[in-house]
Amino acid sequence: LISSQPKLKCEYAAELISSLGYNILESGDNLGYALFNERITQFSPPKKGLSSFPEFIDVLSQADNYGGGCNIKLALDFALESINEGSLVIIVSDFIGLTTGWERSIEHAASKFNLMGIMINDPIERKIPEGQGQMAIEDPLSGKRMLIEPNIIKPFFEVEVKRIEHTIRSVFMDHGADFTLLQTDTDFIGKIIELFQARMAKWK
Repeated sequence: LISSQPKLKCEYAAELISSLGYNILESGDNLGYALFNERITQFSPPKKGLSSFPEFIDVLSQADNYGGGCNIKLALDFALESINEGSLVIIVSDFIGLTTGWERSIEHAASKFNLMGIMINDPIERKIPEGQGQMAIEDPLSGKRMLIEPNIIKPFFEVEVKRIEHTIRSVFMDHGADFTLLQTDTDFIGKIIELFQARMAKWK
């Protein structure tokens, strides 16, 4: 739930997901969802019609549904049991705290679904601001704290972030899935349009 911006990642994600959900329902398609961290926290099977949208918004508005790890294997295994093959499956996550074996799960899911990944990050998770003194940081999963010198670790941190982002993007793209990365300081509409346009062009 880290934020260097007025909007938390979970708030940004909720706005994005609600927009996608509304458009899916308005177009006459079914909308189902599962919220997850280390476990499945909320699930609703696919439903048709805008009458289900208020319930969807209510779930997205509950702060307790956010935070924790990122057990994509669990989430995708659940999707494989619960959703028809060939469905559009969109994973929206910061992909922090990925569990072992997530790459194989993406590969398997991409062979069964039209799979898309949307990674949401706060700018401070990608680049340490200039001119900072010592900072105390905390692991969001373990709660461990550490005092760091930002100017010393900055170049190494940013190289590692780029490596991780490249790995995640490559796993999706190499298996025929789609992927984009969003930052909470930018509007998501343009990037999402680009994502769906690229997907449509791929299937022509």
